Amino acid sequence: MDQYLVGIVVDAEFGDRVLPLLTRLPVWLADTPLNRTTAENVWRNGPVPDHTEIGALTLFTVDASEPPESWCRRVLVDVDLHHGPLSHDPGYAGLEVFGAGLIPSLGAALTEYGLTTMSAFAGGFRVTTPDGMPVGK
Repeated sequence: MDQYLVGIVVDAEFGDRVLPLLTRLPVWLADTPLNRTTAENVWRNGPVPDHTEIGALTLFTVDASEPPESWCRRVLVDVDLHHGPLSHDPGYAGLEVFGAGLIPSLGAALTEYGLTTMSAFAGGFRVTTPDGMPVGK
């Protein structure tokens, strides 16, 4: 079985670049003017009714005075609540984060959720549980 992964986008100008992600992940997108326009278009053209399924797009509020890494750290509790073992079976086993660097404070927050296996890619990083099992198992 494939791992259940969730996308988190904290790039204020990500816009339509989210579309390819939606073909393989449910995505949480920072609520900025450009990203909101993209989200509204996605919802208008074919909303996914279950926010935990591939193709689902959820906006989350951000504080423009904070860096994207803080946005990511703050949304983790909501992502865990909606995609973790209490709400989804199986719970998520990892995240793909776009628009943030893996700074120590964010890495520490991810570790609290059992996400310790990290790898960088252009524009972000992927973090999973060490054994590939859902968080909380």
